[in-house]
Amino acid sequence: MKVLATFVALVAYFLLLTHARPLTVSTGNSKLSGVCYSPFMPNEGCRSSAGIDADIAQLSTLASSIRIYSLDCDYSTVISSAKKYGLTILIGLWIDSKWTDTVQNFESYLSTKPDLSPVIGIIVGNEAITSQSDSEDGIVAKISQIRNLLVSSGYGNIPVGTSEIFARFSQKLVDAVSNKNKIK
Repeated sequence: MKVLATFVALVAYFLLLTHARPLTVSTGNSKLSGVCYSPFMPNEGCRSSAGIDADIAQLSTLASSIRIYSLDCDYSTVISSAKKYGLTILIGLWIDSKWTDTVQNFESYLSTKPDLSPVIGIIVGNEAITSQSDSEDGIVAKISQIRNLLVSSGYGNIPVGTSEIFARFSQKLVDAVSNKNKIK
């Protein structure tokens, strides 16, 4: 029992040391295809614009693309920094009880006619069917809503899809994210 307690203490100490400060990592001579990024700091909230830019600069040495889960924090800096450092980006739109606010926020942002050239797609939800935070019909409707918003804002070339585990994909969901249902 004493050995187990010592092991647990050492693991906890290691986790504290490695997660209490930024880690330095290397991918050698190649880059990862992509990584997920969140501008949140544990127990601190949103990173500053300068902090986000520094994060994206570091990520650009490791990956070719980033994905964000939501439009929280300073996502406009995430997008502009991605462009600045030559990264592409998948924008996530988180589905929760504040979906209407998320859509209004995104619509307001689009009305400013931002440079979305680094954006390679919009991801509606993150395993929302699996987590039961939305239904298949709800996801299909939200994909259509965001696609229509992009088209009406002049960004109809940006694909819209969802992030869901393979076992949850049905023909209806595949049709919703496929090019054959893309508004022209």
